[in-house]
Amino acid sequence: MDKKDRVAELFPKVRPNLLYFSLFCSLVLMVFLTFKDFQNITFPRYEVIDFITYYLDALVLQGLSMLLVAWVIYRYLIVQEVSRTSSFIWTIGILIVMMGILIILEKYIFKPSFLYNRIEESTETAVVAFVARILRLAGDEKTACPSGFTLRQVVLFLSFMLLHEQQKIWPRIFEGRIARVLKTPFYVLNWAFLILIPFLRLYWQRHILFDIGISIGIGGFLFWSIIIIMNISIMKSKEAVQYLKDLVAPLFVFTFIIFLYTEHTLRWLILCWIILMFSGFAYRKFSIGDGK
Repeated sequence: MDKKDRVAELFPKVRPNLLYFSLFCSLVLMVFLTFKDFQNITFPRYEVIDFITYYLDALVLQGLSMLLVAWVIYRYLIVQEVSRTSSFIWTIGILIVMMGILIILEKYIFKPSFLYNRIEESTETAVVAFVARILRLAGDEKTACPSGFTLRQVVLFLSFMLLHEQQKIWPRIFEGRIARVLKTPFYVLNWAFLILIPFLRLYWQRHILFDIGISIGIGGFLFWSIIIIMNISIMKSKEAVQYLKDLVAPLFVFTFIIFLYTEHTLRWLILCWIILMFSGFAYRKFSIGDGK
């Protein structure tokens, strides 16, 4: 087996139930949460919650979520007989590349596209503010939409769920006495992080529901766009080629968001064009070409 075949064997397959359900939920939530009637909703503040979440903030929780996903990816590779050193390097590399791409897209495409200002009286939490000062980002981020933390968490959540849906491999990830104990708590924690991180950004008034809704929609669509294209290009999956058609419907939903809410339509149109271009190339090469 050559290197390309080995990589194709390791890469997780798209699971249609997870694909359709998560896309449907993310797009419905995006449309629902962007209603103007919901944008003035605030949460009551309590001193105990303020104290705990000021230090145990979204950045800390997202760091824990990344460790959770990293452990699952590492075990996924180990189960498939990848060496421990290679598994560790691949796990770190995947997370760095994934988070790096999301941060770059957020900074240079997503947030400049919306230019929705933050709430003036909002306060940043301790760890986020500390890291922002170290990276000299404290006065740089003036726009609120979309929520970067929520966007990244949706991608981390779906990454965990995609591996969870690999039915032949998932039970083997949790072989062993200690690993078996972690199986259910890890699944519950994955859902808890998905709920808690957007909640904390709302609780501290760093975002409104509009920002959260847009992030959920973008995160779901972006994740599946990348996974489907990689399934086609790496695994040459015939099934994945058909899933490209299912991404057209979400693109129609995004066109409404583009023209109703964004300040820089051209950036969004370019991003959608790039996604469609890669999708069309993949479809032509691996569907039409292989069918000869």
